[in-house]
Amino acid sequence: MADLAASGFAIVGDVREAHDTKGVGAPVIRRVTAAPQDAPRGRLEVEQRRPWARDGAIASLALDFDLTGPERTGYSRAELRRILEAA
Repeated sequence: MADLAASGFAIVGDVREAHDTKGVGAPVIRRVTAAPQDAPRGRLEVEQRRPWARDGAIASLALDFDLTGPERTGYSRAELRRILEAA
């Protein structure tokens, strides 16, 4: 969570859903909703780790996002960037 905040995201939701409320250490589903504070485009990288284990991540997920809004008619913003970079 601290990494999200340090990367320019605001945490707008954090909910945990326990399926086994009587067990200790039972799996939970955690739903975190974050919104970019400054840049409308970027990359989000999430790693699943065990706090007690020093080795690498169990699993990871990387997402490129673009929250700049709806496209106008004509070339998309991605296509325009590609054309301008090639020029």
